[in-house]
Amino acid sequence: MITKKRLFLAFICYFILFNFNIVWAETLTRKPSVAGSFYPDKPANLIKLVNSYLNKVPEQSINGDIKVVISPHAGYIYSGPVAAYGYKTIQGKNYDAVVVLALSHFYPFRGASVFDGNYYETPLGKVAIDRESVSIIKESSDLIDFYPLGHKKEHSLEVQIPFLQVVLGNNIKLIPIVFGDTSYETARSVAEVLARISDKKNILVVATTDLSHYDPYNIAQKKDLETIEEITKMSSQGLQSYFDQKTDRACGKCPLVTALIFADLIKANNISILKYANSGDTAGNKNRVVGYVSMVITKQGETHMKPAGENQEFSEKSKQELFSIVRNTVRGQLTEGKVSPVESSNPQLQSQNGVFVTLHTKGGALRGCIGCFTSNKPLFKTVQEMALSSAFRDPRFPPVTLDELDNLHVEISVLSPMKKINDVNEIQLGKHGIYIKKGFNSGTFLPQVATDTGWSLEEFLGHCSRDKAGLGWEGWKNADIFTYTADVFGEKKK
Repeated sequence: MITKKRLFLAFICYFILFNFNIVWAETLTRKPSVAGSFYPDKPANLIKLVNSYLNKVPEQSINGDIKVVISPHAGYIYSGPVAAYGYKTIQGKNYDAVVVLALSHFYPFRGASVFDGNYYETPLGKVAIDRESVSIIKESSDLIDFYPLGHKKEHSLEVQIPFLQVVLGNNIKLIPIVFGDTSYETARSVAEVLARISDKKNILVVATTDLSHYDPYNIAQKKDLETIEEITKMSSQGLQSYFDQKTDRACGKCPLVTALIFADLIKANNISILKYANSGDTAGNKNRVVGYVSMVITKQGETHMKPAGENQEFSEKSKQELFSIVRNTVRGQLTEGKVSPVESSNPQLQSQNGVFVTLHTKGGALRGCIGCFTSNKPLFKTVQEMALSSAFRDPRFPPVTLDELDNLHVEISVLSPMKKINDVNEIQLGKHGIYIKKGFNSGTFLPQVATDTGWSLEEFLGHCSRDKAGLGWEGWKNADIFTYTADVFGEKKK
């Protein structure tokens, strides 16, 4: 005979089982949380929007195997045009699994949460979880577990997946990791186990972060460029210290630090800035903006080329070849929207040097100047990359246009390795460039700056310290100073 007591107990058991199944179902498949707000919830509209962003990205020459993509995570109308730059570089590539390193905006917890379910779902379909790798990750450290609430509403990870589905397809395997704290210990634990997995699988790591939040446009740009420079130094401990001191510079601190540790462990040491912008450039006003950056870290094959030393003398043929690379690269980007890979058999252009590409107007005004102090690529490829950066990515100037290209003057500065000095009297004006660094502040002047301005040694140091490094006029006195030489050559003026 069924009594009221038995009916009540049966109801309780059913209620518990029903709710358990709901919770278990949620752990099996993580449903989309921000579809319809951060991005379209209709598949056709979503694919169309993502492809519209990808189609606007110019072709870029990325050397080496892409191991890390750094990508923003705001609503697509704000950050999508920037995120597309990173995802365009991996379109059509094959990876055994994609790790997405995100942060918890809503639910604090210790360590990191790796999703221990079967699928992450978006309007474009379900993406399978790499269960084998998830198990290895969970068992690797007591700082890594599965906290369902860390994933339930988190948008920073979710908004990466439609881009991945479009550029890599729905058959990718996913390893979703959300950080609940910003400790270096947590970052190290996750990076180490990912490096072990990468010994057996070809994995891509996507680290997501936005940069400064809600500052006026000019202030945000200054902060963001400083943060980007810090990331490009590829020092995980240096970046951690930077974020510990300047807490308002990025939200995805632990994803970024983890990515740099991972890159170091697998010897992926070449980082490229693809695109920087903020919401004032994309879809918002300029009074309160959020910064976004797209970057990739690649792993190069072994090379036996060494940096050239001082007194590198380039033949006229070599100079003209480099000038042609600069002009053809910029023109190709402007006319065809893509950059053709360059090759050179010229022995002088195989050395690995830092290089700056400088563009001036016909009247002598600076129009763009971007460079790097070191490179593990042959010189002709580095010149091509710096030509693109100088023409289109110098934040001080708008991108170069086709109408003005023929009236620009190209100057190339090929650098020697830097040398730390103890006495500023070692600096020879006109011969030595200087690099001043203290803490997170740094700045440089090329050798020709002293010649062009006629500055004394004190003025050369003072202007670099104050105007470039932000250390004040006499800040160089308590900073590290490095010198380098440069073979500087410009096109013959018509």
